[in-house]
Amino acid sequence: MTQSAHESPQGIDLSRTTSDGREPEPHPPRVDGRMPVLAMAMLCSAAALCGAAADHRLFQPTPPAPKVAFAEQGAVVLEAVLGQPNMPNDEAKRVVGDTLRGVLKKYQRDGYLVIDVTHSRDGQLLVSAIPSGAVDITAEMRASVAHAIAHASSSSSAGAR
Repeated sequence: MTQSAHESPQGIDLSRTTSDGREPEPHPPRVDGRMPVLAMAMLCSAAALCGAAADHRLFQPTPPAPKVAFAEQGAVVLEAVLGQPNMPNDEAKRVVGDTLRGVLKKYQRDGYLVIDVTHSRDGQLLVSAIPSGAVDITAEMRASVAHAIAHASSSSSAGAR
């Protein structure tokens, strides 16, 4: 093996060493000794630009699930009308209808989508789809209508005396 003029007997390139025998610092300065700072800055800038230019829909959070309530409105009306056979038709429509509209408006103000469900002849609940987290307001409708009917009955019987 022949030695070049710039190599030491140990095979170190002497043209690349400092006067004290160490290798010079790499230029430009390196981060952690592996990647030049300038390359790191360019890579970070490119990543930031790509992120800013990306479609904003990719980074949108998932919208919250809609608030859904359901009720067996037909059953509530039927129970109310059959429960008060002596109540005149006009009064029954007014009392029951106004009460049900009041309950529906309450849930509408709170941001709910209200689904009216019915039962088939063999007792099956018929609704196309109810999302998870839906609230059943049938019992509240029944209680409101019963209260309204009781109030209407007591006021009409007091007026008849």
